[in-house]
Amino acid sequence: MTSSARASSSSADAPPADGAPAPPATARIPAAAATNHSKHCRHRRITHPARRVAAVDRASLRGHRHSTSEYLRHRSRLQNLDDYDIVRKYGAEYQGVVNYYLLAQDVYRLNTLHWNAMTSMLRTLAAKHHSTVSKTAAKYKAKVQTSDGPRTCFEARRHREGKKDLIARFGGIILRQHRRAVIRDPVPAPAPYPRKELVRRLRKQECELCETGTTVAVHQVTGLRELGKPGPGQPAWAALMAKMRRKTLIVCAPCHDWIHANPVAHAA
Repeated sequence: MTSSARASSSSADAPPADGAPAPPATARIPAAAATNHSKHCRHRRITHPARRVAAVDRASLRGHRHSTSEYLRHRSRLQNLDDYDIVRKYGAEYQGVVNYYLLAQDVYRLNTLHWNAMTSMLRTLAAKHHSTVSKTAAKYKAKVQTSDGPRTCFEARRHREGKKDLIARFGGIILRQHRRAVIRDPVPAPAPYPRKELVRRLRKQECELCETGTTVAVHQVTGLRELGKPGPGQPAWAALMAKMRRKTLIVCAPCHDWIHANPVAHAA
């Protein structure tokens, strides 16, 4: 070290004179630490809150693949529901997942979930009606208007007397990031317990066999196997119950007498 360097070093380490302002402290950062610090600063500069949300959701999306195994096949426990209820259930599940991940940049990854859920829904409807997936898709396919134009979806309707039809829809949602999306998670309101389906059918006071409004009764069998196999030996009332997959049939008095006069020829 030269004399000038020693002088500068000693002057820097010496305490300031009385009344003289103290020189500003200089932070000494090693070269390796400075390099890591600069990288960290660059990382923080490019990290936006929306990108941090997208990164978290990207990990969740990767983990969500394991929960789609239920959509890789038809759901047999839903086959006893109406077509409207089946499409409504699938549509509500899919829409809930999409609305949750709208803040993510890679929300388009839900295309896989859409395909699996759509295939499972069509398989469930096809198994219920003893049809094929392609015929079922053609039957329920529809178009819905969105901000980006028409989109393909699947719809099922429930007819109501004197009111507009109820429409259940699956799909038709644009998988694109929505930066202003707000995730709302309110406390669910207690829903009234729905009436049993048999009670609703009785309250209609309509014969399900001849479709006349009158005083009705309930014809019941112990099991669907008692309805026999489709064919000449299966009467119309048994075929209707087998199609509805119900062990009860709401009928008027004349139809009830006709049912007992025409039993199933070859019951299982």
